Amino acid sequence: MKTRSQLSVSIVTEQREKEGVLKHVEHVYMEHFDVKPPPIEVIFVARENSKIVGTLGFDYCNGDGEMPLEEIFAFDKNKTPLTYDPRRSIQFSRWTAENPKISIVLIYASTLYALNRGMCYGWSEQKEKAAKSAIRAGVQLHEVCDAVIRTNSIPREIRRFYTTKPAPKLYMVELGQMLRAASKRTSLLISSGVLHLEKSA
Repeated sequence: MKTRSQLSVSIVTEQREKEGVLKHVEHVYMEHFDVKPPPIEVIFVARENSKIVGTLGFDYCNGDGEMPLEEIFAFDKNKTPLTYDPRRSIQFSRWTAENPKISIVLIYASTLYALNRGMCYGWSEQKEKAAKSAIRAGVQLHEVCDAVIRTNSIPREIRRFYTTKPAPKLYMVELGQMLRAASKRTSLLISSGVLHLEKSA
C-alpha cells in the first residue's frame, strides 16, 4: 500500500537550515535564470516527506525606508497602483514550487506571518510565466506601469535575470487579498491531513 505523502510548511529560523534552503533556491535560480540570488531576511520552506519542494521569502524595507527593488526599478511613488508605504510593505522573492498546491500554501503561510506583523502590501518582480502562475493562484497583481529597470544599477550576479527576455515587471499586491485567495484551499489541505502548517508560520 502506497504511503500518503505529507506536506509541511514552516518558517526557517535556524542558520544551518537556512543555509541548506538557500542552497536549494540557488540551484533552482541557476537552473532557470542562470543567476545567484542574494540572501533574504525571511524565508518559508515546503517539504514533502522531508524533501524540499518549494520556498517563498521576503525582505522588509531598508534602512532608508525604501523597498530593496527601488535600487533596480525607477518609478513615480505618487502613481503606484496601491498605497506607497514601505514600512508596512514586504518584498517577495525566492519563489520556487514544484506544483500549484505548494505555491498556495506558501502564499498562505508567508502572508499570514506578514499580516500578523503589521504589514499590508507586497512588492514583487515577476517574469511573464511567474506572473501567470500567481494569477492562477488567485493573486491580484497590480502592475507598476511606469516602472523602468535601471540597467546600470543591477549587480553583476543577477544581471541576466533582468536582461534575458522577457524582462520582469514590477507588481504590487494587497496581502489581505492574497491571504483570502489562499485560505480556502489551504484549509482543505489541512483538514484532509495532507498539510501540516507549523505554528511558527
